[in-house]
Amino acid sequence: MKKTYKEQVISFVGFLVNVIYIQMNICEVVDLLNIKAKKYKYIKIYFQKRGSKLRNVLISTHPGLKVHKRVDKKTFKKFITNCKDLAISFMSLSRRNKLVIPCKPARDIGDFTRKYPKTEQLKFWEKVLKCAPKNATIYTDGLDVAYLHIKIAR
Repeated sequence: MKKTYKEQVISFVGFLVNVIYIQMNICEVVDLLNIKAKKYKYIKIYFQKRGSKLRNVLISTHPGLKVHKRVDKKTFKKFITNCKDLAISFMSLSRRNKLVIPCKPARDIGDFTRKYPKTEQLKFWEKVLKCAPKNATIYTDGLDVAYLHIKIAR
C-alpha cells in the first residue's frame, strides 16, 4: 500500500481520525488541509517546527462533532480592528502562548481552509511560521472560541 506525505500512523478512535506525518513542508500541509476540509467540518492540526521543516504533523478530524455556527468576532475584536495584513499575532491572556489569527473571520481551520484561496492560506501559514521560534509546538483546537486562532507554545 502506497503511503502519501511520508505517512507514519493512522489510528481510529471512535470517529476521531488521527493521521501523523513524519515530515512535511507548508505547501503539503495546505494541500492536505484542503482535502480534509472538503470531507470534514472539524479539523485540528498540531505540529512541531524544527528549523525550516515541520515534524510530527498531526491532523485530527471528527465528522460527528458539532462546530460553532457563527464566527465569534467579539473575543479578538481589538486585534482585528488594527489588522492591516492577512494575519496578526499577539500574546495570549495567560502570556504562555503566542496567538496568530487571520484578519478575515473564520470559525476554525476547516472553515478557514474552505473560505480562503490557497495563496492566502500559504501566506497565513508562512506568517505563523515566522512568528514561531525554532523549536516551537504549533497547534489549533478552536472549540473554546469560535474564531480561528493558532497557538504557538513557547
